[in-house]
Amino acid sequence: MVRLILLSGASGAGKSTICHGLEERGFRVLENVPLSALSTVAKALVSGKPKYDDTVLSMPIEEAVDAYNLLKKEPDIAVTFVLLYCSKDELLSRYRLTRHTHPLQSAGMTLAQAIEQDRLSIQQARNLADIYIDSTGLGPVLLQNMALASLLGDEGKKLFVRFTSFGYKYGVPEDAEIVLDCRHVPNPYWDKSLRPLTGLDKPIVDWLESHEEVEAAFQAMANYLSYFFKQARHDGRHYVAVDLGCTGGQHRSVYFAQRLMDYFSRDYLTFVTHRDITRYLPK
Repeated sequence: MVRLILLSGASGAGKSTICHGLEERGFRVLENVPLSALSTVAKALVSGKPKYDDTVLSMPIEEAVDAYNLLKKEPDIAVTFVLLYCSKDELLSRYRLTRHTHPLQSAGMTLAQAIEQDRLSIQQARNLADIYIDSTGLGPVLLQNMALASLLGDEGKKLFVRFTSFGYKYGVPEDAEIVLDCRHVPNPYWDKSLRPLTGLDKPIVDWLESHEEVEAAFQAMANYLSYFFKQARHDGRHYVAVDLGCTGGQHRSVYFAQRLMDYFSRDYLTFVTHRDITRYLPK
């Protein structure tokens, strides 16, 4: 079953903000799909599972009702209709601050007329909406938190953390945010019997955990990240990237990334990637 969120409402009310938050949670975002192509897209979503199991479809308000009625007929799609509203005064202020134009202004409407047209369309769609959010007075962080909590429940309240191991000899990841250096702990590479293995293999894990420095390093990393993640959540963030490096990205960084991912999975949504784990080929 495809979980599809149909997102619509007043232009400028925060659709992009919510789409960004859901995209960080692994949702695929589709915007402004033509109604004439929607049946074909719906079938593609179902046949493309699991890639499209969680999808957001952002539609203009004037097409939202027709889109909703069409999607409700699809037996393999569970659709949730989210409708956004915002007061006229605040929308006028937002447009003036950003200097953007309302899509309906290209049809010859004034900004005030376009906002009023959105309001009338919202009135027609409101009875169909599963979730109705008034974004008046809400900043982007609060709006995103409210929407994620409404749509995802406890899942939406959690921080999404990606752990990545890498080798410094191949360069620090371009999108690195928090970088933790693992090169200061003993290196199993110098044991020829362990050299072909990786930080995922039990002999490497046992070897590393036989050294007190490794446990001390892990505790220091975990303590810092615990503090950082709590602050990030308090600040309204939904995604944090943690990169851990050792010389080749095969042993120590892999071990720490995997262990930290397991450790924090109790409180956060975590996943791990090992960028350079297969680069080293023993002679």
